[in-house]
Amino acid sequence: MGSTDRTACRGYTPTASSSRDIDLPRTMDRFARSHWTSPWSAMTSKLLPFVLATALLAACQPEHGSAAASAAAAPATAIADPKPAAPASAAVAPASGDATPAPASSLRAALTVLAAAQPPSWAQVKAIPGLGELAPADGVRIYPVAVRGKTTLAGFGETPLPDGKVGADAGTRTGNEGEASVTFAGDAATALLLVVRKFYPSTDYAKVLRAQLRAGDRVVRRDGVCDSIPSPAPAAMEYWVALEGAERPLAVTASTVDGGNNGPGYTDFEFRRGGAHVTLAQCGR
Repeated sequence: MGSTDRTACRGYTPTASSSRDIDLPRTMDRFARSHWTSPWSAMTSKLLPFVLATALLAACQPEHGSAAASAAAAPATAIADPKPAAPASAAVAPASGDATPAPASSLRAALTVLAAAQPPSWAQVKAIPGLGELAPADGVRIYPVAVRGKTTLAGFGETPLPDGKVGADAGTRTGNEGEASVTFAGDAATALLLVVRKFYPSTDYAKVLRAQLRAGDRVVRRDGVCDSIPSPAPAAMEYWVALEGAERPLAVTASTVDGGNNGPGYTDFEFRRGGAHVTLAQCGR
């Protein structure tokens, strides 16, 4: 039999209907009568069914080479699958303790620029990512030049916020409590101060600050007291923020204002460049 017949035998599964369609003994007998005409045809006619049956069974046996090729192809197919199906248990497995921490907020990039060895130029300030388009703003105290952008502080969720309208048209909108203005102030050449203001008093200042930073950064009270007790509003608190890899620490003054009947109030963080040789308390180490 040809290769086509062998392929058919290998993939063939007998069924009730196929048994009726193919009568193997009758088929072999018809083949004998039509193809054998010699004087010893009677003998060969009797032997022919056994010869054909033997040949047919041999043809239907799986070929060793084909079986080996199929076995070799199986692992290759599994390896080629780039995204094997995950077991059901993997979809609900809890995160391990080594999970990647949440990334720092865009505020850290601004703090890194302010904490450089030299005060940043206004061109460097305008190149900081994540603050939106910086617009000219009123000066801050002794600093006559200022620009203002915006960011969203990490660690907050949705809440009602002022919609920006005034008077009788004033209302609220739904937004992230971490939405904040970012104001750089300084002289004509460099930025020396950064003020961040968010809506609502948040007196756990250290927690808010740490949420914006990376694991290697430090937040330490300037008075050297090592605790994490939230400050009672509206008392101001002083901190050092030391960014990993930065040239200078930043002095931070944190304070809150209760808006009363006029609004939700706000929280301010004011960052200034610290000295090059500041010694921080070894809190948490």
